[in-house]
Amino acid sequence: MSAEDRATGAEHVIGTHTAPDCQSLIASIVCPKRSMPSNARLRWKILSTALQPKTSPPDPQASTPPVGSCRRFESFGLIELRTKCGDNEDNCQQISKEDHSMSTDSHPKRSLLDGKWYECRLWDNRRQSFDRTVVDIKILTERIAIHELTDPKTDNTGNVCLWPSEEVLSYYVHENRSLFTGKLVVELGGGMTCLSGLATAIFTDAKQVVVTDGNQRCVSNVQTIIDGNRHRLRAAIKCRRLVWGEDSHFNDLSGGVDVIVCSDCLYFDDSRHLLVHTIRKLLNSTGIAIILAPKRGQTFERFVRLADEWFDLQIIEDYDQLVTDLHQKFVSKETESHYTPDLHYPVMIRMTNRSSV
Repeated sequence: MSAEDRATGAEHVIGTHTAPDCQSLIASIVCPKRSMPSNARLRWKILSTALQPKTSPPDPQASTPPVGSCRRFESFGLIELRTKCGDNEDNCQQISKEDHSMSTDSHPKRSLLDGKWYECRLWDNRRQSFDRTVVDIKILTERIAIHELTDPKTDNTGNVCLWPSEEVLSYYVHENRSLFTGKLVVELGGGMTCLSGLATAIFTDAKQVVVTDGNQRCVSNVQTIIDGNRHRLRAAIKCRRLVWGEDSHFNDLSGGVDVIVCSDCLYFDDSRHLLVHTIRKLLNSTGIAIILAPKRGQTFERFVRLADEWFDLQIIEDYDQLVTDLHQKFVSKETESHYTPDLHYPVMIRMTNRSSV
């Protein structure tokens, strides 16, 4: 599947500012009815936004992430994003200056990435409110050259926007913290925020977290995000470029990983077998990989068939009651929410090494 096909489900997640209970959360994030362009027009509008050369700096007062603003489905509502600049232009300019001063020898291009900072909070279902801990994330706004986006060796989809499966996976990490206690955790294909891995390092007692992506632009941006959240970290975290199938990128981790998390990374035909290979190499004998991805045509099933040759698999559609409730609510109001389960609802795959008989 091409990047423009994937863009049908593109979104940034913008939650409500207050959510006193689950029903209020569900009710507040069903989008108002509006006329919608065709799928093809939506895909091309999102991609053209990422491709067009930038003629002026991003508006520091914009309150929503700038990429992917024309999309079918707004949010599961499990993440609240607020612009870090608020209404203070001087503060926004200061953040920009600080970001550009963070370049180091090991990340010489980090400060050259254009983006906007947001305060992110995850929904805490036990407290029935957004978590009080704020995670600062940077959404890239720089335009992508056409030759980069079409390069078959480079996955640039993580540069386009924050995908819905990453939203749900980050929430799942937050709600299932004990799963990661004392574990070496790796996020594969984390995109420009690696939000799930970052949430693991901030909210759990993992032994160590390694967040990865195959795209250097994403890796540089994630390192900036990690630097901006050092004071919040509970677990050690590292960021690195990891290309699936390139064993030299992860020889030091081979056979030692307890938990792998990965979201919405099953869409490219040429990379599914490489993802299976990489998971095989990384997991230890008792390790587990947790993947969230929408079915999106046959892409999900094709990955399952490949993985089933090597792993014991559990395919779970109802892995969290709130996510299930939200899914059912969106389905019942599909016309209003523009929700398409095949594109937007992440199904869980739990992968463990095949039991010896």
